[in-house]
Amino acid sequence: MTPGPGPGAHTDGAPPGDGAAGGETGHAPAGRLDRLFFPRRIAIAGLSQRPEAWGRASYEFLRGAGFDGEVVALRPRQPDPDIRGVESLAEAGPVDVLIVAIPAKGAVEVLGEAAAADVGGAVV
Repeated sequence: MTPGPGPGAHTDGAPPGDGAAGGETGHAPAGRLDRLFFPRRIAIAGLSQRPEAWGRASYEFLRGAGFDGEVVALRPRQPDPDIRGVESLAEAGPVDVLIVAIPAKGAVEVLGEAAAADVGGAVV
């Protein structure tokens, strides 16, 4: 899976076929979703070495699906020598997608951090 818009992707900001940026269709311009659908760097909050954990399952799915961008672990409890761990999203560099695989109690805080760090989107 190569990062970046795929064949036929519209990145000029206008929905396909209507010629207007945003138009009256109520759809977000396609270019605004590129970071979510074509990420280069994904951070996972809750990435664990336990195979049954949601964070680990997300990581394994990404790799199995062919994602070849960078995956970073946000504040890992058990560092994985194959995955760069960071203590903050700002430390990670530009993050396109954040996968939140932690209990709800901590999710609000990490989503606020994501907003402050200009993360492109989040999957909770």
